[in-house]
Amino acid sequence: MNKLMTQLSSVQLIEAALWRELGSTEPQSQDVLRQALADAVSRWLLIRSETPDIDALKFLCRVKANITQPDRFYER
Repeated sequence: MNKLMTQLSSVQLIEAALWRELGSTEPQSQDVLRQALADAVSRWLLIRSETPDIDALKFLCRVKANITQPDRFYER
């Protein structure tokens, strides 16, 4: 890796993927961003999963569990 390049955080990578999904870097509403995220995750599940409907439910359960424990995502 080039020393001049900085490593993007996971949040920055997701945001970059959302802007690409939308085809725009203009400010968007939260609803539009959530839909873009849902579209990207859905497409990924349909391509990568043998059981996308079940894996989507597992994904949502993990997201919910992560939200109830936000401290684990903060740097210490």
